[in-house]
Amino acid sequence: MLSELDLDFEQALLYFSQEKTCPYLGLESSRWAGTGALQSGLSGPIKESTFEHVCQLVPSEIIGDEITFTAPITVSIAYAAGVKDMHKAHSLAIDGAINCLESTFSRYQGPDSILQGGIVAAIFDHATSPKLNPQLHSHVFIANIFHCADGRWPENRPTSMFKDMDFIKMAYRNDLIHYLNKMGFEIEFTNRETLEFVLKGIDPGLISKFTD
Repeated sequence: MLSELDLDFEQALLYFSQEKTCPYLGLESSRWAGTGALQSGLSGPIKESTFEHVCQLVPSEIIGDEITFTAPITVSIAYAAGVKDMHKAHSLAIDGAINCLESTFSRYQGPDSILQGGIVAAIFDHATSPKLNPQLHSHVFIANIFHCADGRWPENRPTSMFKDMDFIKMAYRNDLIHYLNKMGFEIEFTNRETLEFVLKGIDPGLISKFTD
C-alpha cells in the first residue's frame, strides 16, 4: 500500500517532530536516500537541523511530499517475529523504488540534452500500525528540489508522479519479491498481476488477527 501527502514548510517541520518522538524505529533507522542526498554528503541517521536546512533550500510553497511504503502483512509478521532480513528486503525495495522515481521524474534540460537530476529523500521506518499491530512501513519524505550536475538545486515537483502511484507501487513490490527470493524466502502470489503475495509458512490465523 502507498499513500502520499503534500507538506508546506511548517508542516514539514511538524512532520519531523512527530517522527522524532515515535518510539518504534523512527530516527534510529532513519536515513537519507537518492542521488542528490549522496552527492551532498547526506547520510543517516537524520538530524533535525539538517532536515530543516534541506527544507529551506526549496524555493516553492510546497516543501516536499511524503510517500508511505507498507510491506505486505506476512512480511510485517515475520519481522515482528524476529526475522531481521525482512527489514533489509523492505529497505532495498524502497531504494529501488526511489531509483525508479529519480530516473523517471527527475529530469531537466541541460546545455545539449535532457539530464537526470538527483533527488533528496528522507526515510523514516516504523514497525507497527496505529493499533500497534505488526506493520513494517516507511515514510519517505521527498524534498521538492533536485541536484544538478552544475551544482544548482532547482525546484522539482513532478505532479505526474502522483498520477502514477501504481508504477511506484509495482516497482517496490517487484524489488521486494526479488530480494526475498534472493534471501531464500518462498512466496505465494495472491494476485500475480498486481504482484500481491504472502510469505509461505505464515499462519493464516495470524494474518487475520493482525490485518487492520
